[in-house]
Amino acid sequence: MPEGQGFVMPEPSWDLRIFVPDLQVERSLRVRGDLHIGGVMLKLVEELDISVDWSDHALWWPKKNCWLTKTRQTLNHYGVSADSYLNFTPMHKPLRVQLPDLRYVDARVDFSVPCFKAVMLLCKELGIRHSEELSFSRPLGPEHLKKNYQSVGVTPKQRGYVQGQGTGGNPSLYGSMRAGAPTDTLNGKASPYVPSQPGTIDTRSHSPDITSTLSRHASYRGFTSTYSTTMLVEDLKNLEISNSPHSPSADAKSSLLYPKSLAEKARLNAGWLDSHMSLYQQHVRDYDTLQLRFKYREFYDLNPKLDMARINQIYEQAKWSLLTEEIECTEDEMMMFGALQYQIQQQASNPIPEDIDYTNDDIDAALTELQLQLEGGTTTTLYDRTSYNTQAINNATYNNKQSTFQEAQMTTTTDTRNLMSPHPQNDIVVSTLELSDSIRFMKLRKLTFKTYKRLFFVFRDTTLTAFRNKDDRMRDEAAFAIDLRGCDVTPDVNVSHGKYGVKLSTPSIDGMTEYMLRFDNENQYARWMAAFKLASRGKPLTDPTYEEEVRTTLDLFNLQYPSPNTHNLAISNTGHSNIRVDEYVAPRHSRARGRVGRSAATRILEAHSNVKYLSATECKLNYIKAWRALPDFGVHLFVVQFGGSNREDILGIASDRLIRVDPSNGDHLRVWPFSKMKTWRVNWDSRQVLIQSEDGEMSFSCLSADCKIPHEFIGGYVFLSMRSKDNNQTLNEDLFYKLTRGWDD
Repeated sequence: MPEGQGFVMPEPSWDLRIFVPDLQVERSLRVRGDLHIGGVMLKLVEELDISVDWSDHALWWPKKNCWLTKTRQTLNHYGVSADSYLNFTPMHKPLRVQLPDLRYVDARVDFSVPCFKAVMLLCKELGIRHSEELSFSRPLGPEHLKKNYQSVGVTPKQRGYVQGQGTGGNPSLYGSMRAGAPTDTLNGKASPYVPSQPGTIDTRSHSPDITSTLSRHASYRGFTSTYSTTMLVEDLKNLEISNSPHSPSADAKSSLLYPKSLAEKARLNAGWLDSHMSLYQQHVRDYDTLQLRFKYREFYDLNPKLDMARINQIYEQAKWSLLTEEIECTEDEMMMFGALQYQIQQQASNPIPEDIDYTNDDIDAALTELQLQLEGGTTTTLYDRTSYNTQAINNATYNNKQSTFQEAQMTTTTDTRNLMSPHPQNDIVVSTLELSDSIRFMKLRKLTFKTYKRLFFVFRDTTLTAFRNKDDRMRDEAAFAIDLRGCDVTPDVNVSHGKYGVKLSTPSIDGMTEYMLRFDNENQYARWMAAFKLASRGKPLTDPTYEEEVRTTLDLFNLQYPSPNTHNLAISNTGHSNIRVDEYVAPRHSRARGRVGRSAATRILEAHSNVKYLSATECKLNYIKAWRALPDFGVHLFVVQFGGSNREDILGIASDRLIRVDPSNGDHLRVWPFSKMKTWRVNWDSRQVLIQSEDGEMSFSCLSADCKIPHEFIGGYVFLSMRSKDNNQTLNEDLFYKLTRGWDD
């Protein structure tokens, strides 16, 4: 031995036990700590000496609940020692997925990647764009609505149908537990591969091609002992999810939950999976059932040319959220939704040709928009994130083409009340700089009579200024002014009673200050409501989306107005007896008879006269548009305890703000806009979510769900707000993980 050099002891070797579930065998390998993970798998495959494709397999460490997927890292890096016990198992496993339309898909999903990535891969095969809006949720039961669960774990509906048979069963065992022949598959025919229950589509054989050094041992592709591998990937992409059956299966209906209070609505959010952890890490196993839902209610770039499946699934989720009363609406709105749903179902048997104008392609639309912006005009197309028109042409072109029709409408005395009819331009008289009008006003106070007084209001930029009369305006003697940035805007409308009101809730030192405005007619309401919505988001009256917001509001009113002679038409309609009211109307409205004693079925048929000439796609887009206009839309509730308090409160998370909600009546007590928020993170020791904003610090403990879920909602909405109109942009997964992780780097 050379002088000056010590003796280097070789690293000792030891036996590592690895179980292979596919073969139900165990192997013991002689390894050293400096051996990399890829070398361990290669050594195991050579030891097994079976010529199959192992490229979809990876090492899973049950005790540490983690995948060893970094093949260049060593055993020492992961902390694997002689007493460790690993599994060599497929990364893609069969999963029973319930789509938003309540149908089931038996798909192969990657269990080794974060849930966010797994959803993205599944949506790509299903043909659903913008997968960042969706996520997996555990199916909850009625028992989960009765009390708070900070961790629901594996729910009975997630694994209940397996009845404790394990996860490594054969196809016949799996099929025998799912009674009945497939009568409601997506492609309209039974699957030839494995028995399925009604409303279930078998797509478990679909797996992306995965290559690695292990694939040289393969004699055929996609080996596993638990599912078939003969179905082509194209089959999954061709599955018909752009249309749904009229009624879901009995099994699907049993998965519906009907919350009765704000607390029960808050507990619905307990089932969301962690987007950063893999399905296997969250105790999801082969053949488990998960729900695929639109988690974030920010639907970006809805395009009928590309998003037929996505539009249908959003419509279905909207429909069931209304029918289960997860989101509440007025009686008139419910009849409007029922009429749209009825027309969609009528189109399934007697479709109207889709006449949506797609004459302008993407390039022409972009050039037209750029030209109008340079000329000082505004345009709104179907591809704008804030608009869901059923006409894919910009407003300027539309106005030019329809000028003759508008002149005829302005001279006629008949009120057509057609959703697709353009509103006469002289109905919307608004300066490009301000709005001004006489409006009835009331400041809400406790223990006082609710009396309105008429004031003269001026709205400029984002400020609402009140004057006692028009003369005071000329003298510039204002009574008060309200800055509406970050305020809460709540509609107070009843079309059948001619009630058009708005409640403005602005933050103050003592909580929320509330103001009520009552408008004289629908046109006045639409102009001011659009301005208030933009101001709450910090946008001035000159924002290009203002005109579209006004038109959208008026279109929704048109849907709720009965057309002339619709009462006699509804009574004589032969489809009256075919309407099952419970399929179109929420339970609280199913027995409503309106002001003149008409049944819900009759009122649905009356409202149907407004939409009977619309195609199914137009109805779905208008359904989504009306759903988005509801006051409770997009507010995710949680039962929480704010810092320093032992009282249970309700916290709402919307796309642009946090809301403290009164548990007794749903009133908004305080609002924290995201625009004023500096940081948000989770204190894992106390399991509190910490928010730091310009108004100070706020913390809360979540009682109805894991603390990570509300934190992820906040970061997720911030992430979605950063999306741009560039259709070529790639999904920035790293940014999503950074915003939703829950701890500082």
